[in-house]
Amino acid sequence: DLGNPGPDFRFGFGRINLLSAAQTIEQHRHLADTIEQAEIITHYLDVPENIHEVKIMLYWTDFESSVGTTKALVNDLDLVVTDPGNTSYLPWVLSHFPHPDSLNAPATRKVDNMNNVEQVTVTQPAAGTWEIQISGSQVPQGPQPYFITWEFVNGDIQLTHPVGGESFVPGSTELIRWDSPYDDANFTLEFSADNGNTWSVISDNIPGNRRYHEWTPPGLVTGQGMLRITQNEQSSTNEFPFSIIGVPQNIQVDWVCENFFRISWDEVFGADAYVVRKLGEMYMDSIGTTTNNSFIVEDPSTSVSWVTVQAVSDDGAKGQRAIAIRKDAGIFNCDGVDLAMEEIKSAEWMVYNLACNDQEDFPVEVKIRNSGSELVTNLQTGYSLNDSVVVIKNLEAQLIPDELLVYLFPETIEINETGHYTLKAWVSHGDDSNPTNDTIARVISVIDEEMIVPFPEYHQSFDDFTRCVTWPTCEQVICDLEEGWINLINLNQDEIDWRPWGGPTPTNLTGPPHDNTTGDETGNYLFLRASVTCFDKEAIMVSPCFDLTNAESATFSFYYHMYGIHSGRIHVDAFMNNTIYHDIMTPLIGEQGNEWLQAVIPLDDFVGNIVSFRFRGVTGPGQLSDIAIDDVAIVVEGISVLPGDANCDGTIDVMDVITTLNYVLELNPQPFCFENADINGDGLIDVIDVLGIVNLVLAEAKSTAAVSSAPANIYLNRNNITLQSDGTLAGLQFEITGLESDQLSFELSSHQFSSNIVDGKLIGIIFSMDNTPLPAGELTLFSFEQSPGLKWGHVTAGNSNAERVKVNSFVDDGFQLSIFPNPAKDQVNVQANRVVDFVRISNQLGQVVKEKMVQTMSAVINTSHLSKGIYILEVHTREEVSVHKIVID
Repeated sequence: DLGNPGPDFRFGFGRINLLSAAQTIEQHRHLADTIEQAEIITHYLDVPENIHEVKIMLYWTDFESSVGTTKALVNDLDLVVTDPGNTSYLPWVLSHFPHPDSLNAPATRKVDNMNNVEQVTVTQPAAGTWEIQISGSQVPQGPQPYFITWEFVNGDIQLTHPVGGESFVPGSTELIRWDSPYDDANFTLEFSADNGNTWSVISDNIPGNRRYHEWTPPGLVTGQGMLRITQNEQSSTNEFPFSIIGVPQNIQVDWVCENFFRISWDEVFGADAYVVRKLGEMYMDSIGTTTNNSFIVEDPSTSVSWVTVQAVSDDGAKGQRAIAIRKDAGIFNCDGVDLAMEEIKSAEWMVYNLACNDQEDFPVEVKIRNSGSELVTNLQTGYSLNDSVVVIKNLEAQLIPDELLVYLFPETIEINETGHYTLKAWVSHGDDSNPTNDTIARVISVIDEEMIVPFPEYHQSFDDFTRCVTWPTCEQVICDLEEGWINLINLNQDEIDWRPWGGPTPTNLTGPPHDNTTGDETGNYLFLRASVTCFDKEAIMVSPCFDLTNAESATFSFYYHMYGIHSGRIHVDAFMNNTIYHDIMTPLIGEQGNEWLQAVIPLDDFVGNIVSFRFRGVTGPGQLSDIAIDDVAIVVEGISVLPGDANCDGTIDVMDVITTLNYVLELNPQPFCFENADINGDGLIDVIDVLGIVNLVLAEAKSTAAVSSAPANIYLNRNNITLQSDGTLAGLQFEITGLESDQLSFELSSHQFSSNIVDGKLIGIIFSMDNTPLPAGELTLFSFEQSPGLKWGHVTAGNSNAERVKVNSFVDDGFQLSIFPNPAKDQVNVQANRVVDFVRISNQLGQVVKEKMVQTMSAVINTSHLSKGIYILEVHTREEVSVHKIVID
């Protein structure tokens, strides 16, 4: 409803809401009838309780009037609505007096003899049966068909766009819409990229009289997007997730041969695959899926075809289709044989530290693609180092069109001196007619910087680095880093540099105001400047190498600042044993707010080795994309312990006892020892034999435990454990998750542990040690109350928290269903020609009033408790959902 309340001459009845219109049809909130001159017809409508507003509309298609008549209306019908208290309501009518004050005046209730659309609205309507009276006041051309529609507006807020299934492009502008009957409070709009598990605020001060907001989807990829609109503690989300992913750009036809043509396109960030579509008889039909950014289409060269590409991701994101391109008839660039050298895979890290790894035997591994249209055999490939060391190999491999070959040369190269090396690789074939893609060159930088042993911690604040300039000249600014940190070479190994800086960045509305370490302008951080034209540019920075060979657990952490609507992304990679591990954490993408945030990465896969890291930062599509990092740290959380006291002879040798050691509780189906910490620091651990299942094992700064044979996971949240003289363990607090019933019990060897779960406590506990049970009683092992430094679990019994999944209605032609009687009173019978899983009855508000499991081909549904009115009956089978309107009288 726009403009004045109700109809007006500027907006009519308001903006058309197609979703509400579709729901009116789906929920059968309409009827049709005919009327004659002077006839009065009464219809009845059951209005549920707790309705904010009821809207009732009368419409008929009028006959054309005579030429020159002063009144356009021929057949005049009149609408009167009466509530259960016998109060009558006339439709809203506007003044037609030709003066601005009259024409702009709000509508009033009166008899309408001018229009063929009449509407009655009532706020806070009384529940019960309402009368809708239609009068044939003047029907010279009868009988006159008419229609009545009605709508119940509840007091809830409703997100209307998106509803789910849409695909948004990062950086675009989307108009988010919602409905709400109230204007008295502001709205808060939030976004979730993980199906509602976590939320970030888009805006918390949207005016209460507004029903839309312009939103820029962030530069990330997700198939689990959700939006939430909130007002007065009421909220609404989209029913199904939507997608955020880019659209393939620069689709082109590379070549056209007799029966095939190839298309290629720019890679889409975050896309795991691409769906290729070709225009069929009516639609853009899917013809294949590829993980490459090229595809060979089987198609005669004599035909004209239209093709397009759509990006998708593994988490369900489905992108918009790119604008289709036309492939004309005829042969084009038909190089039957075309081999392309795509990459020197082993040189991708580009910076190698002699202090970390000897480079006497540097491997050369290449990626070769058949970019032509014919099968290729007997190709030749080779490489050279600084144009002097040359190795050539003849390969008997066979490559079909668009196939990729990864080849590792048996010969290695020696790059054991510091400096820059140029490594070239090429591929050749006697019939190759396209030499432009045969050769590739990579610059390898070899350094000799000190290897760092981060024990117990390494920390880099960048505060001692020399600040670089902030000129908006993109790749022309060269920034040398210090203390083993290396910026790659611009326009050769990457595109731009990470810049040491302090205080705010030069561009407003982006970048941090200060560093994270000091909180003022005296400290430094590293940032990328997205200025003028420095958009979508990559900066790669390599860390020193770290010796984790004696560590058993460690973490890598840093602080990041990503403020600005065009914020790009940050990736973190690791390098170990001449292998690159891409994205060891989920990439940071898009705006994260005007604050420093910490990212923590467990290094469980890298301990025991020498490892280095790199930051790959990419600016966004606009100027508001100054992203920054600060306070990089590696923390070794434990020390190595020699093999445990398996024989329980009383002694364990400890390699290092500098760090305080904690405990891990383990329950296993075999006897173990109780091993106490080396409190005195003398390298010995006293052992107390406990012939039983319960075992306390020495661990490294951990406080977790696992129950391997229980139906639930139990995690120890406390370290002060006491083994008492009666065999009990005191000082234990547990977090229990994953329960599937109210009973927690398991039996291991000769020991039992069983209990009931009531209000977060274990009631009636039985814990036997060596078949000697403890007294029954009550012991609080976990609590829902928050305690400092502890996180407590949530007990979920059964499947009570499962969400209902809505499905689209679909019934195939072979499904037969009978529903009788209809109208019904005390019961409804359902009979089908296949097994019915369950039935569901909803009122006209969409509220479920009855559900029944069936699992047979017929069912009797008790409806005696339902009020009179119209209901929606859903019949669910394994394959179909059939929706029907039933009447209870």
